[in-house]
Amino acid sequence: MKCQRYVFLLSSGQLTEAPLASRLEASAHRWMCHRCRAFTRNNDTLDHIMAAQRDRLMQPDSSDPPGVVPGEPSDPGR
Repeated sequence: MKCQRYVFLLSSGQLTEAPLASRLEASAHRWMCHRCRAFTRNNDTLDHIMAAQRDRLMQPDSSDPPGVVPGEPSDPGR
């Protein structure tokens, strides 16, 4: 497996749904390729950051008045 294919499968989320042979090939490639190992770590970190941000935005803030959606700018003219 080439790096470009591995990165595409990982980034698009298709690697988790790929057939066993493809997942094993990707695993072997990641084991041998230090760049793809680093990319995988960075991708996992970014996924965790994005999930935390999404969760933070979904939590209501006690300082917001009722009806204000977190993360959206408020319109004082309403």
